[in-house]
Amino acid sequence: MHKIRLLPFLMAFVVLAMGHKTPKEEAQQDLHSYDISSYGVPITVMAPEGAEVSKSELGSMEFEGIKVISVDIEKDMFIMNVSLTDVELEGETVSDLSEFYLETISEEPGFEIISQEDAGFIYKTEDPDIGLDYSFAYFMIKNNKEVYFTAGLSLFDNFKLEHVEAMFAAAKQAK
Repeated sequence: MHKIRLLPFLMAFVVLAMGHKTPKEEAQQDLHSYDISSYGVPITVMAPEGAEVSKSELGSMEFEGIKVISVDIEKDMFIMNVSLTDVELEGETVSDLSEFYLETISEEPGFEIISQEDAGFIYKTEDPDIGLDYSFAYFMIKNNKEVYFTAGLSLFDNFKLEHVEAMFAAAKQAK
């Protein structure tokens, strides 16, 4: 009798599991080129086909005369934020930008670098209240201005390493 009662639950579980992608499957989606210059960031980025591109909730901010334009690109757990700092650089390289950001963020609880390149890095943090989370920072210079890529805000789940590796790889393909 108990086996008969469990059958509908097992069937429902199987149907739900069939539609659920693993983090690795989510991360390995086919990428498509998106021109985000109409949002104020003059680059083309790679993201999963069907991704939603929008002005970030932060939109454009100005701080002490420096304008920052932010764009979000989202599909499933591919949630990438791209920001342009609208001020001319004074000889800084992507390596300089990456090192400066690394110094700034390395104080987060449980901070650890997973991998690092000249233009950016993947890292994890572990906070007792939030748990284990992965993110990345990647920089490029376009028209002598800083463009910064990072994982966007996920409201429902922390990022897995596979998600962040996919976004980092996509950021490296930006032109």
